[in-house]
Amino acid sequence: MPCLKKLKNNLFIFFFTASLFTGCGEKPKPAVYLARVNDSYLTEQEFVSLYDSAAPSSSHKQELYQQWVKTEILYQKAIKEGITSDAKYGYLLTRAQKELAVAMLMQKIADDAKFSCSEEELRECYNQDKWQFVAGDKGYLYHLAVFPNEEQAEKFHRQILAGSWSTANKQAKPDSMHTVYLNVFKYAYQLESGLLFRLLSALSPGETSPPVNIAADRYMIVGLQFTLPPDSIPPLGAIKQIIEKRVIEKKKGDYIEKYLKDLYSESTVDILNPEF
Repeated sequence: MPCLKKLKNNLFIFFFTASLFTGCGEKPKPAVYLARVNDSYLTEQEFVSLYDSAAPSSSHKQELYQQWVKTEILYQKAIKEGITSDAKYGYLLTRAQKELAVAMLMQKIADDAKFSCSEEELRECYNQDKWQFVAGDKGYLYHLAVFPNEEQAEKFHRQILAGSWSTANKQAKPDSMHTVYLNVFKYAYQLESGLLFRLLSALSPGETSPPVNIAADRYMIVGLQFTLPPDSIPPLGAIKQIIEKRVIEKKKGDYIEKYLKDLYSESTVDILNPEF
């Protein structure tokens, strides 16, 4: 559901905005901190809130540090320039707080509902939308794993060869800081990097690449499931995760719309001049 996707994107923006508004304040100096700009300090707890659940690489951490420093420098300058005392700033801050609260409520409602998708619903959505997935490019169904060091990557690779991607993923330790994506379907033009395209192009269906060093602290393993010729309709198995996401997003959108209608019925709403 596009509406919910927009809310998720706005949620990130509003969190960033909120941190911008409150990042500099009269706080005591922490005993331990990761970065500093004058009297503003970035603690480990605050740093964790800057990224998603997946632990960032060393290079990504440096980017986050630099972004935080840049934000703090500009924010402190804005205070000196009187921006935060401006009436427009106060209006925008109040508006952002409301939109942040709304976005978080919508996310909570959707998460609490715990939607699922039946095989019948998957098939119905697939039959309805399958033509949307036809592209004039080659398609790939593959597995992808990324590790913070060569040792973990090599161990995972041996487990794949001894069993399967699924069993290797189950055997991996929860604290190994690796990321695994199973049954990813993308067309060649959607692949994130030329290296990934070259690896997939070199593999035959059913084959798995050895660990490949993609950065100073990153190793990648790719397993090709099958390829799809250009201008073909991908089978349901190849895009099952995409179709399932569509069905669930549609359910979430419908559920939120009903939730909003119920709130309307419980509220007193007057629009005195809709053409103003």
